[in-house]
Amino acid sequence: MRRIGVAAIAATLAVSGLAQARPAADRPHWLVQTNAACLDTARERAAVVRNVSRLPSRTARGTLLRLLSGTSRTETRLLRRLSGVHPPRSNAAAFARTVARFRARHAEDARLITRLQRRWDARLLERQTRSDRIANIRLARLWDGLGADACARYFRSLRS
Repeated sequence: MRRIGVAAIAATLAVSGLAQARPAADRPHWLVQTNAACLDTARERAAVVRNVSRLPSRTARGTLLRLLSGTSRTETRLLRRLSGVHPPRSNAAAFARTVARFRARHAEDARLITRLQRRWDARLLERQTRSDRIANIRLARLWDGLGADACARYFRSLRS
């Protein structure tokens, strides 16, 4: 049996959001669904990062493209799950705006990946990275406003 250190467990809990999540009983169903989707996405992305780190490509570009593509796939699944969430009228407009902003950011990332696969452009990657940092900060604030703390944590984790 492998021994896992306390620091490793704490880091895993912090990444997954389990250490800070409020009990589901205190929250409306739509918010439970939203947070669960974001927690799953954070876990899936952590698995992508682990796999890419464990088995990097022969080149740094290849490794980066695998990381970007893996993250994009996890976010595609997140968008699919969020499309099945139906908040009450009082939150519907804000939820729809937040998902639309995320969908737009995600589409930009997908276009970037396609362009980088065809022809590497470090300046394009740098510009998109800066744009994504700003978008992710805004998305985290929007999710905070909705009370979706797991989603806010997910988007904050993408800032660095």
